[in-house]
Amino acid sequence: MIKRVQLLRWRHLCWMPFGAGSLWFSAEALSGRIELGAPLLLAGVGLGAAWLIGRRLIPLAVVVALLAVPLAYRQFVRLPAIESALQEEAGGGYLRIRGTVRRQERITLPGGSGLRYLLGEAEVESGGRRFALPELEVRFPGRLRQWRARRREVRIGGYPVGIGREGGRLALTLAEARYHFAAEPTGGRSGEWLRRALADRAGYYLPNATHAVYLPILLGVRDTASPEARRVTGAFRRVGVAHLFAISGLHVGLLFLLLMAVLHGISALTTRGQGGLHSRQAMRIGVTALIWAYIALIGFPVPAVRAAVMGTMVVWSQLWGTRTPQVYVLVLTALLMLLVAPSQLYDLSFQLSFLAYLFVVLAIRLWERRPRPERRRRWWSALLSGAALNLLITFWITLGLWPVLAAAFGRVSLLVFAGNLLMVPLLSAVVLPSGLLALATSLFHLGSLPGRWAERAVFGWLDWVLGAWVALVRLIDEAGAALVFRLELDWTPRAFIVYYLTLLLAYALLVRGLDRRWNRRGSGPDRGALRSGDPPSAAGS
Repeated sequence: MIKRVQLLRWRHLCWMPFGAGSLWFSAEALSGRIELGAPLLLAGVGLGAAWLIGRRLIPLAVVVALLAVPLAYRQFVRLPAIESALQEEAGGGYLRIRGTVRRQERITLPGGSGLRYLLGEAEVESGGRRFALPELEVRFPGRLRQWRARRREVRIGGYPVGIGREGGRLALTLAEARYHFAAEPTGGRSGEWLRRALADRAGYYLPNATHAVYLPILLGVRDTASPEARRVTGAFRRVGVAHLFAISGLHVGLLFLLLMAVLHGISALTTRGQGGLHSRQAMRIGVTALIWAYIALIGFPVPAVRAAVMGTMVVWSQLWGTRTPQVYVLVLTALLMLLVAPSQLYDLSFQLSFLAYLFVVLAIRLWERRPRPERRRRWWSALLSGAALNLLITFWITLGLWPVLAAAFGRVSLLVFAGNLLMVPLLSAVVLPSGLLALATSLFHLGSLPGRWAERAVFGWLDWVLGAWVALVRLIDEAGAALVFRLELDWTPRAFIVYYLTLLLAYALLVRGLDRRWNRRGSGPDRGALRSGDPPSAAGS
């Protein structure tokens, strides 16, 4: 009894710094004085580890604490060394800087107006030496040339008049600076020649409209050159399913399920009655390796890497039997990627990815708490249940993403419900398997002249599938044009924080109210089973 009381007191002590840190973070964020940097990330890692200890998740707390070691080394060892080296070698000499734009804003400098760029994956060249930095802040006099410069590669040159550190990152102030942007948004350079060869080979068989769909959903490349491609992309954006044009969590999850089904079928035919290497755990490891090979093939696009990291952590937790909640996996993945490059927080793709996954998890948890039918459902009942789950997930994702989308694009579409209800099942059942078959056929015939009968047959089928898919999205776009609203949102950071805190509070109250109502009827799920990770049907039997 005494040991239990001491354990409870220790858990309460671990909760205290987490609560105090949360209150401090909320106060600073609401006042508009907070800005993400390495010190704040280190503080967040410490508070997160204390919270995990309070939840008795000691191994996960150790992993979170170890993640802070590279950040601490970079903050207290590497960054001061680069700063002193630049101060010694620059000496008023010319600096050449390149990096990916994470954020841009106008500022006022002593000599007049200027610009401030927050760069990710930056490189500074001075005196014949090059210094690589995960993020860099650059200020210089100049005028804003492009409003939407995020994820564009920029090159800046100028004479340094100030070298220092602010917010846990290196900050440079330049005079007589010049800058220009790269022709296209930056992306992974690994395997670029292979992607280009596969894209050119598909262009031999597919017309512009279907080729503009094939490139983003299979190779992670967007075609913005042809007018037909821009019209197709605009239709997907107005319907609210532009996320289908990026290899993100949806594609990685569908690819995982598809490969698991294929390997399970092969294993059932070839190794009937055997175990060991042909177990389900081995298949999960093999499928995860295949997904990483596919991502390497298409050049490591950032959304696909984020989804693959998150999926790998989910598979790892399932293999070790830790039953780690999906929200913890989400937070740990975001923390891992921010430790590598904190400036990713200002990337719109990063914000949309993790916000969408968070509200998917919340919607699924809400769905799992519903009353379960006692008898086995028929096929049409299961189909209606899947459609209802699709609409529930779309509803919560829309609630979670509309402020960010309105602030970034000035448009909110209610066609997203019809789009997700029709386009996502077709993507998983027909479009993605057909596209993967065409991609595998192109890889097999790579190096030979196009026009082989097998490749022509596969791409002919794919052309028909993608054409029907595009025709459906155009039909939805034309029929529901009145459901696309222009909404330009100009919220401050504190307004976004207040909105999301209110939304999460409403979700918690909704879950609590539904639990009380269903438990009062005696038909709700077993809460103890939900905590332990067992399915409600198993707990009730």
